[in-house]
Amino acid sequence: MRLARPASAPALTYALLSSSADGRAVLLLVVVPEATSSVFLVRPETGDARALARGAVARAEISPDGARFAAGRNDPDRALAGLWVGTVADGGARRLVADDPQFAGSPPVPFAFSPDAGLLVFGLGLGETGYRAILVPVSSAEARVDRSSGEARLEGGGATALGPGTGAQFLSAQEIFVWSSRSLFGGESVAYSYDVGTQRATELQRPSADTLLGPAAFRPGGAQFFTVERPICCGVGLGTVWLRGRDGSARKLGEWPSLGEVWWSRDGSRLFATMGADDATGEVTDLLTGRSVMRFCRRGGVTGACV
Repeated sequence: MRLARPASAPALTYALLSSSADGRAVLLLVVVPEATSSVFLVRPETGDARALARGAVARAEISPDGARFAAGRNDPDRALAGLWVGTVADGGARRLVADDPQFAGSPPVPFAFSPDAGLLVFGLGLGETGYRAILVPVSSAEARVDRSSGEARLEGGGATALGPGTGAQFLSAQEIFVWSSRSLFGGESVAYSYDVGTQRATELQRPSADTLLGPAAFRPGGAQFFTVERPICCGVGLGTVWLRGRDGSARKLGEWPSLGEVWWSRDGSRLFATMGADDATGEVTDLLTGRSVMRFCRRGGVTGACV
């Protein structure tokens, strides 16, 4: 699939991906600031693509089984603003959480579905200090965000607050990994696990107060997780990647000035990251071995003659 950007499109147009566990269903969110964004369902095996939603979509996630999707919308129309869940087969969706698009922190954004797609972790925006991670059954009645007191509160629905959160990952049906990063205006940098049954959180990593944390993710089927940490001051700092264990052990994998996305291979044997060789050429590197896996063009052309 090739995504073409019209010459009239804003320069900051970008795309976000979310895939099912087997990689056969991919949710492609094309974000167009101050214009209409689109969510597409892409089938890599066949190359088929179809639109699931259009509007002021801020973030979208697909469930591990590829059957459901969730999207955070910040449309000016209050009837559309909020967190929506839907079925991939027919594109039908209903609102799970209503929000007011005029307030900072709107909309709620999806983080992760449970393995059976029955639960969803999402981020409730707190404004400049980040998000609070919330767990909610997908079958819950519609809830509403109340910001009238100056603090975001959720009314209705069967939601459970987990703690601060910027991203989340279900490790099993009963355990969730959550990480949060502070901002210049406050919040917390911390990584922790949450037991759905006991409703207890266990802190796994808390860097110094002047550190930005994230992304972070557990190794598939393993007891280790990676964290990316950056200093909060002094412009764009080095991205330091750590491999950490539940027991508190840690191994520094390295520091890189142009670190982009970081993700595990499906079997957890390799830890990939994108890096910027220059403004035209990018590179994918295995951080566990330090070996370059591939080079690619950021804006078009072919490797060796990028534009």
